[in-house]
Amino acid sequence: MNIAANTLNSSRPHWKVVLTTGKEVSERGIVFRDGIRTIDWTLDLVTTGDILKVKEIWLMFSHELPHFTSIERGNPVHQRIDGKISSAVIPVKEAGCVFQMKIKSLDGFGATGETFECQIIGVVRDKATGECHCYIWDRVMGLIAYKTSIYDFGTWREGIAPLSNISHAVVGLRLS
Repeated sequence: MNIAANTLNSSRPHWKVVLTTGKEVSERGIVFRDGIRTIDWTLDLVTTGDILKVKEIWLMFSHELPHFTSIERGNPVHQRIDGKISSAVIPVKEAGCVFQMKIKSLDGFGATGETFECQIIGVVRDKATGECHCYIWDRVMGLIAYKTSIYDFGTWREGIAPLSNISHAVVGLRLS
């Protein structure tokens, strides 16, 4: 991994969390443990237990976006909402209910290149049904406010395979 490229790629959106201690942790940060590397969600939040201290999750953008789209899974009507947006935040009301994911696609069979498709942040609001509220930065659609279920996440556009069987342990969810 090229640390400088990941840390300094200002055109790509990134996640940031605020812990109950007030400390901010971002994937743009660097850790000096076992060498030098960028902050990793699983290594630096999930395995340390800090995932249970997250009180806010943010999706940060390098520049203002002109609008966002609101989508509720299963509803064919998409609502476009105009306005300048430079970040999106979701408060975390219960420990163990926050997650983030990225989706990339390979640029062909055997290809060495990849395309960054989207960055997803979300919070589960109902553990039994898996109802969650998310913000997605999508390469094609821009910012999306997405309401779905963590148990059957689905998809918000053609070209993105429906997400299912998300590893709760890897993303840090503790729903039981």
